[in-house]
Amino acid sequence: VHIESHRDGRPTFDATLAMTRQPFTRGVVARMTARHPVSTARVLTLIYGHALGLKLRGARLHPHPEATAR
Repeated sequence: VHIESHRDGRPTFDATLAMTRQPFTRGVVARMTARHPVSTARVLTLIYGHALGLKLRGARLHPHPEATAR
């Protein structure tokens, strides 16, 4: 993916993202978690911290309709 922005004929922004496709398996996830443990912990902390904040403010849980139909 490549994005460019020009103003008055001069480049003001230029970004390129190159990725390779990998299968989403337990091994790949385990390796990525082991390779980036701080990022993994940060994301989990932010997700569960946000959920706790919502719970403390009184947000209600609405179960998925399929879960209640069983």
